[in-house]
Amino acid sequence: MKRLAKILGVLVVLVVLLVIGFIAVVEFSRARSGREIGEIVAQITPGTSFSDVTTRLGQAIQTFTSEEDIRVFGTSHDASIVTNSVLYAYGHRAPPYRWIVVYTDRQSQRVLYADSKDL
Repeated sequence: MKRLAKILGVLVVLVVLLVIGFIAVVEFSRARSGREIGEIVAQITPGTSFSDVTTRLGQAIQTFTSEEDIRVFGTSHDASIVTNSVLYAYGHRAPPYRWIVVYTDRQSQRVLYADSKDL
């Protein structure tokens, strides 16, 4: 009976350690992804040409042109940005999956605003 209790105790401790390890790995990945996204977004400053953005990030996964879609999917609620822009969404593949959203001016194709968004 004592041996069974010891075995169960060791198994419980191992399961708890595995859960704690899994949580630590998830948090580490989340923090690393956040830093990477922050660095990428910081390089996309207002006034940057859209061709420079596509060189850096590749082709957008989604493009939003209607004001309603831009309001729903985007991160900016500034009317001057939302009404005069096209919103491009790029996926960041490192876990967790996040979006890099880039607002560009409709006429000049220059960046107005860039941000990130969790799914």
